[in-house]
Amino acid sequence: MSETGDLYVVKPDGTSERRILASGDATVDAQFSPDGHRLVFATDQGEGARNIAVMNADGSSHHQVTPTQTSDAARADTWEFPSWLPDGSGLRFYRNARQDALQGL
Repeated sequence: MSETGDLYVVKPDGTSERRILASGDATVDAQFSPDGHRLVFATDQGEGARNIAVMNADGSSHHQVTPTQTSDAARADTWEFPSWLPDGSGLRFYRNARQDALQGL
């Protein structure tokens, strides 16, 4: 069974809920950039295969930043736990390569 989920933003008081991404994939580990203008997140395509994507805070300009994966989710790399560099100039994330046992940031 594959999970699915959308990404929402909401004010700290719980008001003004707004969906900014309806991907069809589970969207996890979302984090705003230090300037608040962009989001980075992991998308889960099932079987634990995840990719990292970035988009503007309003939901525009959504694009994947990790390499396109094999269609076989059981053999795909897992890219997860994304975060911004403190100055917002780049990203760091974890890679678990299922085929060659490479892991790391």
